[in-house]
Amino acid sequence: MEQSSKTLYVGLDVHKDSIAVAYAPEERGAEVLSLGAIGTRQCDIDKLIRKLQSKGAALMFVYEAGPCGYWLSCTCLRHVHNARGRGHCDEGPIESSDTGSPSDF
Repeated sequence: MEQSSKTLYVGLDVHKDSIAVAYAPEERGAEVLSLGAIGTRQCDIDKLIRKLQSKGAALMFVYEAGPCGYWLSCTCLRHVHNARGRGHCDEGPIESSDTGSPSDF
């Protein structure tokens, strides 16, 4: 995949002790691939992001986390901002165009 023109949509279903992960390429009709469950620690998310970045595509995160998901949102937005040459999630307002659609985060 070419990094500048391809996107992987990454779905995260957050539970108390695990995060279920699946992703799909942007192509219409592409197969959704499940990566199974990962841990809930920051290092688990960082490892996931590195693994998906190695596929050479931009990453778009969508997750369901309930009220305890702020840290995950911050991690995902930090990745998106760093990939676009911007700073961390707590460095100013986040524009809706940064996250795709309002329902994504």
